[in-house]
Amino acid sequence: MPPASLSSRMTIQRVGASRRTQRTVTDRAPGAARLVQNHFQRRPLAGIHLVIAKPKALPDLAAAAQGAAAGVPKNLWHQHPLSITRRPSDLYAAVVIAPKGMVRILLNGSRLRRTSATDATLVYAFIEVDQLIRHGARERRIALVRHEMHHRRLSKRAHDDLLKQARAEEDEAEQLLGQFATRD
Repeated sequence: MPPASLSSRMTIQRVGASRRTQRTVTDRAPGAARLVQNHFQRRPLAGIHLVIAKPKALPDLAAAAQGAAAGVPKNLWHQHPLSITRRPSDLYAAVVIAPKGMVRILLNGSRLRRTSATDATLVYAFIEVDQLIRHGARERRIALVRHEMHHRRLSKRAHDDLLKQARAEEDEAEQLLGQFATRD
């Protein structure tokens, strides 16, 4: 199905998810993006492509987007699962880099049955988008993807440093999500 425009800056696509879930995400995503953008007041969240998919499709979608963005040969994309999609049925969303400087938010359609879950997932995802477009974040993600796909392995120390940074960003996102929830 071709992507439908949410605004001039976001598109949404459905891969095996319900139309009802797509409508809910289409309605709620601009508000979530605005909330995060107003909080950080740094830059517009531009070039975002949201994909609502079944859990089984998430690892392949993540591997293809990030593998292409990181310059990893296609034959390596699916040989080694990415850490962010090891348990796709538990995943609500994954924010991944994509070719041409784009960012994709992969949403687990089976986890977005309630509006409250959709709102929290979208806010968290847009916080991750803001983190990913910070200075140096894309390069760190590329290095991590290449390492996980066994294209360009990192030293143990460099890999540990990247994981430490990723954990710090997760903690920041959790803290901000809690702040947003108590504000409403």
